[in-house]
Amino acid sequence: MRSRTLVSLVVALPCLLSGSMALAQIQVKPKTLPMVPGDDINHVVLKETYEIEGVGKETVELKGELITRRGMPILQPGTTRHSWETSTVVAQITKLELKGTSNLFGDVHVTLQAAVPAYAAVKAGKCAASVPVQVTMSKVGETLISAQPMQLRSDVTRVPPVGDEKTQSVAPVALVDTNGRSRGAIHSVTIGWRELREQRALMKPELLDIRVPTQPTGPVRPTRPG
Repeated sequence: MRSRTLVSLVVALPCLLSGSMALAQIQVKPKTLPMVPGDDINHVVLKETYEIEGVGKETVELKGELITRRGMPILQPGTTRHSWETSTVVAQITKLELKGTSNLFGDVHVTLQAAVPAYAAVKAGKCAASVPVQVTMSKVGETLISAQPMQLRSDVTRVPPVGDEKTQSVAPVALVDTNGRSRGAIHSVTIGWRELREQRALMKPELLDIRVPTQPTGPVRPTRPG
C-alpha cells in the first residue's frame, strides 16, 4: 500500500510542478480588454538611475512586486461599444515593493508614497502612469521622496502589460528629504520585464454584464422620437 502511494506521488509530481509553474506567469491575450475588475499582482524588474548629492550617480537594478487595482473599461464619448482602440482602462497602483543593491548607495528600497495616489491608464496601446515614490538607501541613511510623481510612458499590446513591453520615464524628478530639501534626483526609470503572477477578481463575473460587444462603432446618432 505504501509503495503504491509513493508511486502515485511520483506520477503526480510533474503535474503538480507544471501547475505551479503555470500559476507563476499568467498569459494575457493581446489587444483584449479586461472586462472583469480586479487586482493584478505582477513581478517586475526595473533599472533606476539615481544621483545623490555628495554620494554620486549610479544605475540600480530593482526587483519586486507591483499591484494594480483595475476597473472596468471606460467608453469613449460618442461610442456605445467597447474596443481596444477607443476604450480606456484605468488602474490604481496600490502597492510597489522594490529592492536592489548598489555599490554607492547600499541596499535600496522603493515604495509608494502613502499620501499621494498612483494611477495608470491605457488606451489603444498607449500607456501612461503617474507614480510618486519614496526611496530608502542604507548608505545615505534617510528616506527620500520624489518631489513630483514619476511620469511613465509605454506602448503595450496587453492589459495588464507583461513580458518585455518596456515602460520608461519621461523626465528626471528631484528627490527631497522630509524637510523638502533637495538631495538629488531620479534621472531615469525603465521597467524592463513584467510577469503577471496572480489576478483577483473584485466581483464575480456572473454578476456582471460582460457581454458588451467589443467592436468599435461610429458616433452615436440621435433617434427621432416615436
